[in-house]
This record gives sequence, C-alpha cells and structure tokens, in this order.
Amino acid sequence: QYRKLKKLSFTSLDWSILTALENVLEPFNHSTKIFSSRRRPTLSINQSFIHALRNFLTLADDAPLTIENLLKKQLLLNLNFYFDKHVSDEQCKAMLISSFLDPTTYPFLSCNDKKEAETIICNEAKQHYKKLNSQSLTSSNQSSITKPSNKEQQSSQATILQNFFLTCGIKLQATSTAFKPSTIKEEIAQYVATVNLYQTFSQYWYANKDRLPILSSFVRQYNIICATSIDCESSFSIAGFIHRKNRSSLAPSTLRYSMILREQVKNEQT
Repeated sequence: QYRKLKKLSFTSLDWSILTALENVLEPFNHSTKIFSSRRRPTLSINQSFIHALRNFLTLADDAPLTIENLLKKQLLLNLNFYFDKHVSDEQCKAMLISSFLDPTTYPFLSCNDKKEAETIICNEAKQHYKKLNSQSLTSSNQSSITKPSNKEQQSSQATILQNFFLTCGIKLQATSTAFKPSTIKEEIAQYVATVNLYQTFSQYWYANKDRLPILSSFVRQYNIICATSIDCESSFSIAGFIHRKNRSSLAPSTLRYSMILREQVKNEQT
C-alpha cells in the first residue's frame, strides 16, 4: 500500500506543470464565471473577451521557453483556429457592432476595431436611410391627400404673416420642410463624445434612444443577442420537464403558463 501511495505523489515537475496550468487557465475560468452568471451577458461582451484572451496568450519574441509560455502558445493556436476558421463573417460583424454600441465594452476595443465598426455601421445605415426617406414620402403624401383644407388654411395664414412682416421691414429666411434625418457619422460622433457619461448600457440608451435613432435601431438588432446558448438550452430543458405531466400535479392551464410565470417571479424578486 505504501508503494501505491508513493506512486500517487507528485514530483516537483508535476507541481510546476500544475501551477503553470492554473495560471494559464485562470482568465478562462474567470470568463466562464461571467458567461454563466445569473444575469446572462449579451453578445457585446464576446469581442472584448476574445481580444483580452488573445492579449493574455500572446508572447513577446524574446520570451523564455517556460512551461507556462509553452501552454500559452498552444492555447493561442487553438483559440485562433476556432475563432478565425469556425466563426462566420456575419457573427464577427454582429459581435463587433454590439461591442461598439455598448458603453461598458466600448473602452476595451482597439482603435482598429472601432474604425472597422464605424465603417460597418455606416454601410449598414444606407439601407436605414432609404427606409426613412420612403416613410417620409409616404407620410407626406398621405397628409396632403387626407387634409387638403387644413393645408390651404395654414398656407393662407402664412402668407398673411409674411406680408405683415415684410411691411414692417423684416425679411424671413426660407426654411426647408423636407425630412432630413441625422447622418450616421453625426450620431457616431455624438455617441463617442457621450459614451463615458453613463455607467451602464441600459442607462445610456434609455436616455439617448431618441437622440440617436439610427444607432438605437442597431442596438435593438444586435445587442439583444445572448452571448451563449445557455438561455435557449435552459428554456428547452424546463419545457421538457414541464411537458411530462406525470411529474407534476398542476392543471394543464397552469402548466401552460408556468415557464412565463417563473421568469416573471424571478424578475420581480430582483
């Protein structure tokens, strides 16, 4: 028995490997805890985490060949393999846009990532401009068709006022009534200038959703995506458990809404 126990003892080399492995895997353990927290993070956190892990695993050219550095080098190869070859361009674009539009992750993006995100958002906003212009033309045509009498009255009153001011020697500046939405570059500049004034994502976009309509549409599209599939898998698991009626004595009408009520109770408690 003594011989068997002696075989289980670790040598100094084994302890060195375990210590190096613990140091290398500590950031991965930390990130896993954040992803598995009760309040599930959204897709915006992925880009920052990938950048942080790559920065941790990247070694200098003159770094010594220690056990810890060898482990980092091997992990970096696998990290690049999975994220560079197995993540689609659409997924990368969604992660970058959501990270750019989240005030909590925006400071952790590199300058190149910020420039790339601005370029993608500007290109995507072209379709948004077309939609706004078409809606503006439709609404103006409908208003001109449905209320011709009001328009004529307003035009007559405006002419009377103009004649009065001209008689008094006051010249009026012509103003355009066409719909002119704010440009995406103006909104990005406004966002970058005010992103540090708010502590959380919800606070910022609740206060600026009307001031930045184009960017807020991107937020509603990308920043609601979950960072992991834990929520979806959990929902299917709960649904499968509730579907087995023999494991519960609740009435069918109660079972039907139990998942929704369960989430509502959790929200009320928090």
